[in-house]
Amino acid sequence: MVINIFEGARRISLLIAGVSTAITLYVAYIYEPYIIANYSISHPNGQFSRTENDCPSDAARHYFSPKTKSGKAVAINLCLLAMSFGKDNDRLIPYRVDENNLVWGAQTYSSEISQYEKQLESLFKMSIEDEAKFEEESVNKYKNIQVKSMVSA
Repeated sequence: MVINIFEGARRISLLIAGVSTAITLYVAYIYEPYIIANYSISHPNGQFSRTENDCPSDAARHYFSPKTKSGKAVAINLCLLAMSFGKDNDRLIPYRVDENNLVWGAQTYSSEISQYEKQLESLFKMSIEDEAKFEEESVNKYKNIQVKSMVSA
């Protein structure tokens, strides 16, 4: 019996094409658009404010992904803005207000700031308007991807 290398290669290439098509269809089926939102906070007693700006270089950044009420994940980039402290105007992240109304600050990667970031994450609540905007943005991103995939096909 003669072995035909080309016939074997053709079968292997068909198998690879079939598997890659199945994987592509599966990924397209489970794809969920990724929404990113920037928020900042400037004071331990302050409010979260939505912003379109990037964090300044002296600010601390914390990333987490809460879900909307409908279950869509939103990537939150939380910017903890720095303040000037002391005579030397050291730029520190404010993390606590004590009983004498004094603001405490620490370096970006200190344990105090890490604990403060976890505390802020647990306190974070999306406003109803922001949540509605994220839902709409998610639907629009998904529609844009569908249109682009049909155009490129």
